[in-house]
Amino acid sequence: MQPDELLNVLKKLSESKPIKGHENDDLLKNLHSEFQLCNLTIKPKTYSTEEQVQVRQQVEKFAPEPGWLCFQSEVQYFPKPEDNTEKAENKVPPVKKDRFWTRLLRKVSGTPFKMPSSSILLYGEVINAQGHTLHIRENGQGGWILTYFIEGKKGNHYLVEDQVLLGEKEVAPKELRYRVYWQYDDQHGCYRQIVARFNGFDLTN
Repeated sequence: MQPDELLNVLKKLSESKPIKGHENDDLLKNLHSEFQLCNLTIKPKTYSTEEQVQVRQQVEKFAPEPGWLCFQSEVQYFPKPEDNTEKAENKVPPVKKDRFWTRLLRKVSGTPFKMPSSSILLYGEVINAQGHTLHIRENGQGGWILTYFIEGKKGNHYLVEDQVLLGEKEVAPKELRYRVYWQYDDQHGCYRQIVARFNGFDLTN
């Protein structure tokens, strides 16, 4: 059953009469309302150990706005650029340094992105102004895998839902938003979660 077919089934189930004894059960209604159809393009690219400079350049070229980056010596989080530093200060909760020297960066709108640390980049998740996501991961062989996620008119067809994860206490934004993509598995006859991409922070809660 393809994503659009499943969504139609969920819609019909949500509109059907409730089963006796389950009149207050909103499961089917929630399933239909939480899932959407979308197209997603996934572009992974591998870099070797000797290409650390190229990895940093690719991240800067991506021009991240909200996101987080983990270096050997610290983890750094940064919200979406605000009109000025004062606005960003008012929206971002205070962050204490931990043993990784975690800091929350505050960018000013219009300022070109620069890597916030000269330490070796290990992994991270960032978004640019177009809403595209870049995930940085070590590949287990001394190199990196940079994966670009582009949601739009092109790409494979998926069911997608929004999920929220809690951040680390006192050292990160309280909530991290993700887009979770599901696709039908012909071999097993069911839907499986294929990938999740970072979709920003919630700094208001």
